[in-house]
Amino acid sequence: WFSYGWESQLLETGFLAAVSSPLMGVFLGSASAGAVPPAWLPALGYRWLLFRVMMGSGLIKIRPSASACWRCWRKDEPSCMEYFYQTQPVPAPASRYLHFMPKWFHTSSTWANHFVELAAPWLLLLPPLTPTLSKLGQMGGVVQLVFQAILCTSGNLSFLNVLTMLPAIWLFDDAYFKGGASSLAAGAPAAATATAATGTAIVHRHGISVCVLLLLARKSVPVWRNLFGQGPQIMNRSYDRWRLVNTYGAFGTVTKERDEMVISGTRGEVTAPDEAWLEYEFAVKPGSVTRRLPIIVPYLHRLDWCTWIATLSSPYRTPWVKPFLRKLLQNHEGVTGLLANGGNPFEGGDPPKYLKVERYRYRFMKPGSDPGGAVWERERLGYYF
Repeated sequence: WFSYGWESQLLETGFLAAVSSPLMGVFLGSASAGAVPPAWLPALGYRWLLFRVMMGSGLIKIRPSASACWRCWRKDEPSCMEYFYQTQPVPAPASRYLHFMPKWFHTSSTWANHFVELAAPWLLLLPPLTPTLSKLGQMGGVVQLVFQAILCTSGNLSFLNVLTMLPAIWLFDDAYFKGGASSLAAGAPAAATATAATGTAIVHRHGISVCVLLLLARKSVPVWRNLFGQGPQIMNRSYDRWRLVNTYGAFGTVTKERDEMVISGTRGEVTAPDEAWLEYEFAVKPGSVTRRLPIIVPYLHRLDWCTWIATLSSPYRTPWVKPFLRKLLQNHEGVTGLLANGGNPFEGGDPPKYLKVERYRYRFMKPGSDPGGAVWERERLGYYF
């Protein structure tokens, strides 16, 4: 339930944010610490974080264990983007339209994905020692911001994309905003700030930055080996209990079909006719074929995500499913409250006597093709559990 990579990413982002705070000097006894400019360490740390997030996601897609559809340079293999919009965890309204785009669009999108995740991240590591290097780094930041914005509109990946945008902001200095807010670009405020800052607060600032830099450098060694070493790449792994420097990666494997777990209950007997079985409706994952696709960024509906993952594997590898079903049999409000509003067909009455869990294959309906407004068509495959 708590093994998503973006949770470690949130911890790492929060740690760097705490180090960048000028209040750090106040805790060390400097009353004027608020006048100290932000430390240089977070700028480096966030660049390194964003590099690992994107490079990890890119490398996992070209490993031998990755889905063959990521190898878009092979003409005999369909590209992964032909499937991803339909099979991703929680499709967005735009996903349906993107799914029916022509083949060249999907192939180009796959190539663009490789560029953003494998080539563009190296721009993030360029030190801003000259105006040219600074501009190249800012170009890398723009690429990542645009890419994450596209992902926000084409799917519902929780707060992952918004969280990944935050490190990219640190690639832009005051000079970049010179044509915008004058308070960011003017040299006078910066000079005044430097004058107001005490020498003690500056020493504290640099001392903390150096110590944290050494800590992060030490913890980055196994992460670098995981990315570029000879062994297999492991996604979303932490090498210490504090999760300060982690490995990341996403969607190395893309499924070509979308199977869903559909849960139904009845107050009658197991042999009850189909009309006596009432379906539960999850908050955001596909269920009713006529329900509109949601927009939920940046929220995370963990039950729906876990159900999507569970459907990809055997029920015996997802031990939470049985307790979940038991709670449904009890009409447990703490569990049924995780479903959609009105998604519990037995709300306010007696709980079901029996449950059945079936596996259905869902496919997008082409927009405008169904007079009833169906978004999906589905086919029963059998019992999941």
